[in-house]
Amino acid sequence: NSYRQQVVWWTGPQGDEVEDIVAGVGRHSQPVQLPSRFGTDFYLPLVLGGRASGVLVARGAHTSKEALESVARLVAIAVEREKYIEESAHLGALREADALKTSLLRAISHDLTTPLTSISIRTEGLKRHAARDSDLAEDVNGIAEDTSRLRRRIEGLLAMARLEGGTIRPRPEPTPPGDLFRAVRENLPRVFESRSVTAR
Repeated sequence: NSYRQQVVWWTGPQGDEVEDIVAGVGRHSQPVQLPSRFGTDFYLPLVLGGRASGVLVARGAHTSKEALESVARLVAIAVEREKYIEESAHLGALREADALKTSLLRAISHDLTTPLTSISIRTEGLKRHAARDSDLAEDVNGIAEDTSRLRRRIEGLLAMARLEGGTIRPRPEPTPPGDLFRAVRENLPRVFESRSVTAR
């Protein structure tokens, strides 16, 4: 009579159990030690500044808990240092991106302002020639208004770029209601064209 003998060894927690233990140690910042086939498994929170940034898992360790706690403190310091370096690099990249955006916006605004000046000069010349033609005068006036609106938009973009770049600071000041009404009328042309709006 032959038979097969099966021996089951306790090897400690596996798979999802390990993840659950790690999550609990990180959440409560309390170390856990469990027996395993190879010795003792230690789960030590990486605590720095009162909060856990991770968990050090030493499976089958043959050393004291105090020694591993010292290692965990060193690892916690190393992890925080890496986070600090990464955040500093990220902030540096953001600052460089902002500076590049501001430079590009200034360059583009300059490239747009130059032809707008030429359009304004030519429009003024057309106004003199269109004095006797009402249809042409209306078209020329429309071009002049759109050019002026576009110039104000570009100036607004440049002002926003300076604000975001920190070169200027906003200064509250009284705004005449007429300026506000004109800005609303310019930004909502279809509304004002499709219905009668009276400002009082």
